[in-house]
Amino acid sequence: MSQLSGDGLWVIRQLGMYLTGQLSIALMSVSMILATRPVWLESLFNGMDKIYGLHKWLGITGAGFAIAHWLFKEAGGPISDLVGKTGRPKLAVLPAMQWLHSIAKDLGEWGFYILLIMVALSMWKLIPYHFWRRIHKLIPALYLVLVVHSVALMPASYWASVNGMVMAVLLLSGVSATFIILAKRIGHKRTHVGRVVMIRPHENQTLEVVCDPGPDWRGHTPGQFVFLTFDQDEGAHPFTIASAPKESGTTQLTFHIKDLGDYTAKLAQTLKIDQPVAIEGPYGKFQCNQGRKNALQVWLAAGVGITPFLAWVEALENKTLNRPTSLHYVVTRRDGNHFVSLLEQKCRELTNLELHVHETKTKGRFNADTFLSALSQGKAIDLWFCGPSKLANHIHKALKTQGLSNVDIHQELFNFR
Repeated sequence: MSQLSGDGLWVIRQLGMYLTGQLSIALMSVSMILATRPVWLESLFNGMDKIYGLHKWLGITGAGFAIAHWLFKEAGGPISDLVGKTGRPKLAVLPAMQWLHSIAKDLGEWGFYILLIMVALSMWKLIPYHFWRRIHKLIPALYLVLVVHSVALMPASYWASVNGMVMAVLLLSGVSATFIILAKRIGHKRTHVGRVVMIRPHENQTLEVVCDPGPDWRGHTPGQFVFLTFDQDEGAHPFTIASAPKESGTTQLTFHIKDLGDYTAKLAQTLKIDQPVAIEGPYGKFQCNQGRKNALQVWLAAGVGITPFLAWVEALENKTLNRPTSLHYVVTRRDGNHFVSLLEQKCRELTNLELHVHETKTKGRFNADTFLSALSQGKAIDLWFCGPSKLANHIHKALKTQGLSNVDIHQELFNFR
């Protein structure tokens, strides 16, 4: 943008528009690429759950830069009142885009307003998932509109710069990803057509569902998750696999689904034996063998967050852990808890794995400060956690309060909204 010349305020305004506009569309482009669930990036980001978390915040940050872009645009009126319009810089756009200039301005403005509404609705937790999903499905089409706005209004000289070439790659990649999304081809190479083979309700509004993933299933690592589609209208939902691969070669995948919303609440009534299910995956890097060799292993779960640990324990049957490991499970009530009974049975058969059940009904709220103080005592600890976000925040706060730099926490992020 070195060719910009004119009155200082106009130049600042124009540079601000270009910079915030580029950052906004660049972040949205990366967000679109991540939305296609690129499994080749899992090792870099330590799991698909982390990729989705980044996808979410890139979209939100991109919307923030879009707001800044709009504010710089609206600053034109006050600047004109102050210094007039004579010092306003002008740069030619690509010749092929000149006919789109006026249309692209209108598209960008209306696209911006719609984007803000969509982002606000997407972040509003009171909106039911099925409604949120329908809103979210419109964002790829809106992204294409904003790409047209960006390409049509960007100065021709910009595209010959290094920044311009990087932006061109991002836009082309983002547009390609968008067509994959609109064509409903996300994860199609990792999708298996399976069927439901068992449905069993348990205490605490939890439904156990066992699925046969079909002959093309390539196996999974304990701790991984998949996206299950029982109903095409409802779409895919992530669930952790609660069972380990079988050495016999016969594979069935077990899931424990907690009644946490309108969709999961009705599964007990809508699911049928032999019902087809699309199983996409597996994904995830929640694997205890990736911890530090010299650190104590501590596994902490709450509620249905026990599912990855169930798979870990099942995979360890008739084996000995190579170091002392403790599994801590936070429950409201111990009696009648299906998971507690299952864990007690399995942990008796394992060496070097101790089970500790924390019952909040009799012992009160789980205290992370006390828990971490009793564990650490100067030792390096790998803490593997899966459970509600409130408990996760409580643990992170306790780590900061106590200054425990020798505790590494590994956590799955299933809050995709």
